[in-house]
Amino acid sequence: MVEIKPNIINKSSGRRILSDIIISKRAVTAEQMFKSPVPSVKRPEKKTTRILKTRRKLFLILIILGIAGLIFSIGTNRMEIRVNPQTIRVSANKTLLLTKKFDEPDKLPIRTMAVTDTTEGIFDGQVSSSSVEKKAKGIVVIFNKSSEAPQILIATTRLSAPDGKIYRIPRAITVPGYRIENKEIIPGSKEIEVVADSPGEEYNIGLVDFTIPGFAGGTKFKTIFGRSKTAMQGGYKGSENSVAQEDLNKAIIKLTAEADARAAALLRSKISTDVILLKQSVENVLVDQNIELLPNQGPNKFKLVLKNEARGAAIDKEQLISFFTEVKLPKPIRAVNFDDLTYSLTGYKYDVTDGQLKITGEVEFESVSDTVAIQKFVSEKRITKSKDILTAFSQLASVEVRFKPFWFKYPPANPNRIDIILPLR
Repeated sequence: MVEIKPNIINKSSGRRILSDIIISKRAVTAEQMFKSPVPSVKRPEKKTTRILKTRRKLFLILIILGIAGLIFSIGTNRMEIRVNPQTIRVSANKTLLLTKKFDEPDKLPIRTMAVTDTTEGIFDGQVSSSSVEKKAKGIVVIFNKSSEAPQILIATTRLSAPDGKIYRIPRAITVPGYRIENKEIIPGSKEIEVVADSPGEEYNIGLVDFTIPGFAGGTKFKTIFGRSKTAMQGGYKGSENSVAQEDLNKAIIKLTAEADARAAALLRSKISTDVILLKQSVENVLVDQNIELLPNQGPNKFKLVLKNEARGAAIDKEQLISFFTEVKLPKPIRAVNFDDLTYSLTGYKYDVTDGQLKITGEVEFESVSDTVAIQKFVSEKRITKSKDILTAFSQLASVEVRFKPFWFKYPPANPNRIDIILPLR
């Protein structure tokens, strides 16, 4: 409440003055002192304003995502190049002379191989006591210091021990010639199991050196010789229980048939895809057999173990290509279907004669594409067009370029992110 005193006029001026008005102090209660202030009320935002702000946020998010996507694409983009090499088909009707040597340019080199195989089984057979004669056997290494040319030793070649006992090579072998290393002659060598010329325990001897009587009187007598790797063992004359020959032959026939059936597969498992195994050369040879009586399983049970040798010959695809001089393609080239041709082998005998090979069929050749060189070229030169790749690589017949992602059409800086896709063969 404001208390107004009666008007007092200044006597000197006759006017009222502000100090003449006295404002009384108003009492403030505790409730008024701690009362919350009245909240302010904002004006409601217009709907159009909210929509504009939301759009701005979305636009900003899209820009950020676009920039992130661009950075990610630059760092992880890939390039796919599908190439088709130049090809040509030619008729193959050739007869080639074969050689086991590698210094006859007009002949196709042939490589012989042998893989040991063991076949065994348990059979029924009539067992009885009979006289037995067994020949001693052992491993001998034949050395060739005669020349750099290989030396062929035919089957039944004799080896003479120092005491004059004779042992024979059961099959033909080829002993490699010597080689020279640091002006030193390193003799060629070949391992072979030899058999005593006669049965009996007296042929069981220790480690010795052997000469070859067939070379007596010539220079090879001292330069081609043998040396025991194992003792000669197994020689015997006497009586023992044995299986009837008829039953033994039946068992041998059965196990030999099993070994014959897997000989080719066994040889193929030992060679690479760059080599062609000549099917006609595949043979299975019985090297040794062992018979074990099994009285615990029955009075007429026996176990037969055959040691076989799968033998064959193979030719190298790269060397065969050199005989197709009529193929006019940018080098290097390869044959796509050499394995599908027909090969006829004549006059061949393992480790004895080389023979000749007739080839018939149609061969497809193609130029070999250097995928690493294409990757490096595209990456370094920043190539994006197929025609530029075709111009640089004459081995190619067609090229198709794709980018991942499709909208980022720049080659990756890293060549490993450039995928070269070759046609399936």
